[in-house]
Amino acid sequence: MAWKIVNENSSKAMYALPESAVGQRSVQQEPNTLWELVPVPRRGSGQFKIRSLATGNVLAIPHGSTEQEVQVVQEADGDNSGQVWRFDLVGIGPDVGIPFIDFVFRIVSAYSQQALDVRGGSTDDEAAIQQYRSNGTPAQRWRLASS
Repeated sequence: MAWKIVNENSSKAMYALPESAVGQRSVQQEPNTLWELVPVPRRGSGQFKIRSLATGNVLAIPHGSTEQEVQVVQEADGDNSGQVWRFDLVGIGPDVGIPFIDFVFRIVSAYSQQALDVRGGSTDDEAAIQQYRSNGTPAQRWRLASS
């Protein structure tokens, strides 16, 4: 099943940008905003790779970095721990009239233990998605919308 991964703060979808970058864009019906959650059973329950339907690549932390503010990228699926994510339930979102799952998640790297975060809490199109220490801000809260 394909999903849009939508930031609660900006109401924009995670977007596979050219040249492997990942940002956000207004929610639209286009392949670059569609992602597949692929279970990773050997690493434990509730962990996934997040694969772009547009590129076939998976969301990853580049070079196995554990530094804050490193922009996440797409790369070929491999045996890289920086490609594994877990979805921590942090709340139930309000009904906004869009076909969202009502659950709100913090998406955390199983490798660095840092959360996916929209840089600076931006609401701009193409704002970078980075890893950042979990801080509970809306820039780190994500909802899944079925496509």
